[in-house]
Amino acid sequence: MPPHVFALDAKALSFAAFGHGGGGLELLELHAEPLAEGSWTVAPPGLAPADAGAFAERVAALLERASATVRQASLVLPDDWLRAVFVEHGELPRPAAERDEVLRFKLRRLIPFRPEELRLALLPAAPLAGQQEPGRALVGFANELALARFEEAFARHGVELGQIVSAGLAMSAALLARSAEGDLLLLAAGGGAFTVAGWSGGEPVLYRQKAVPADWDEATRREVLVRELRLTRAFVEERLPRVRLPDPVLVVPASEETFWREVVSAGLGRDAAPLGSRALPLAGLAPGADWRELAPLVGAASAEVR
Repeated sequence: MPPHVFALDAKALSFAAFGHGGGGLELLELHAEPLAEGSWTVAPPGLAPADAGAFAERVAALLERASATVRQASLVLPDDWLRAVFVEHGELPRPAAERDEVLRFKLRRLIPFRPEELRLALLPAAPLAGQQEPGRALVGFANELALARFEEAFARHGVELGQIVSAGLAMSAALLARSAEGDLLLLAAGGGAFTVAGWSGGEPVLYRQKAVPADWDEATRREVLVRELRLTRAFVEERLPRVRLPDPVLVVPASEETFWREVVSAGLGRDAAPLGSRALPLAGLAPGADWRELAPLVGAASAEVR
């Protein structure tokens, strides 16, 4: 993918530019533009710019700070805005429009959103033990209106968004880049939600997302999260008996790492793998930079077009 990456949440739009060094990507620059509270309108499952022109101005402000001209880039969205679920399926039509119609029909029973308002993407996945249909895929989905407004805002300034990806999938790509076997168990948390993603041989085998309301006290959070991870563990043991996932990797705020390590130990019965910036395909890290915040950006920039 091109070495230019934008990342978005409700509070800010960020930009990172990478170069290629001997040991991986090198962060050349990192900038951010704040976004006002009134910048958004609801576009389930996420948000869309309330004013495409105003959002385009924030894009322009970031591009003015970039040291090189940006023509192609990736955009990383929060997991809450670009979600994913597994879908079992039979043989899918080859034309994308017909394939998406089949997937939308199946999604109606799986998600609380209107499938006809969503843009879909598909990753083939290993089948489960005892599943009803022969095929299985991880289907990512986001609001079509929101994505179109993002693309329009960047296109106004000559930037093509060739990849729009969720933070969880981008972080997975970053960590898988240094996994020779293509095996990963990722637990990422932040922004009022957490994501568990499992990969075996480079294919997705597990993907769960769960909201964590900010008004929960710590005891309630711990109880709910431990229960969710125990359900995840039981699912893997029952439906993926041949899959041996490695120790879980935590990408969580540094202030919450101890809490999450305890939750992982109680919920999965395993210790989180020791981790740092060395786990990312980065040649080096600038002083003061937080590898946790950079992980999705690194993953988007290190993905390959096949």
